[in-house]
Amino acid sequence: PPAARDDPLSAPALGVAYRVLNRVHDVAKDSPAAKAGLRIGDVITEAKIIFADPDRESPKPIEFKEEGEQNWPFFVELIQNLPHGTEIELTYRRGDETKPVKLTPVPVADQFNVDRGFLFEKVRRMKIANSFGDQVALGFDETKRSLGMVFRFLRKIGTQIPVSALGGPITIAKAAGYSAYDGVGKLLVFLTMLSANLAVINFLPIPILDGGHMVFLAWEGIRGRPASERLVVALHTVGFVCIISLMVYVIGLDLELIPRNL
Repeated sequence: PPAARDDPLSAPALGVAYRVLNRVHDVAKDSPAAKAGLRIGDVITEAKIIFADPDRESPKPIEFKEEGEQNWPFFVELIQNLPHGTEIELTYRRGDETKPVKLTPVPVADQFNVDRGFLFEKVRRMKIANSFGDQVALGFDETKRSLGMVFRFLRKIGTQIPVSALGGPITIAKAAGYSAYDGVGKLLVFLTMLSANLAVINFLPIPILDGGHMVFLAWEGIRGRPASERLVVALHTVGFVCIISLMVYVIGLDLELIPRNL
């Protein structure tokens, strides 16, 4: 099952993942969709969840598009665990006409979800330092874990992790706000991870960063003389362009000027 919005549907046995479009391919006989008047070829554009409990706030409507925000697998997985009596308001387009329609999900006889109806609480373990020495040790362990996570993340960018998963200053500010909401301790842990990220990136062998300067110094130590000024300036220019391009790209992702599914 998809874990987040706009995730594709996977077929692990085939080693592929595919998108599910928002166009009705078939309507089951006597189903809520058939009773609501949905037809083959209708295009679903939005789904809104309406809880039976009036005091429970409905989540943000889920949008469906044929390019970007192809959220149908996420939506289907979401409604599997909705409480009894929940209604779904679908907005569909038929030709030039757009209409809303309400449906009440019903159980399927040949499919059983063992977790339906259960609300599991996550297991949380908290380490508490009893002395200053424990505080230093735990801080060191957390910093080491954060550094290792940064290295693993960088190694998987472009393969297991898409480039569109990066975030800029707006994403960082939102993450800091979420951490601050959980308390000062969580915020300090987040700042530790952020500092570890900056430290690792700063020491990457990229010209104009500290890591690039260390490469030039190592080269000077091996050769016995510094690299030519022309080469240093050229590499610094390339590094500067790369850093500025990365900044523009992540800010574009934050401002949703660049789709995250690319």
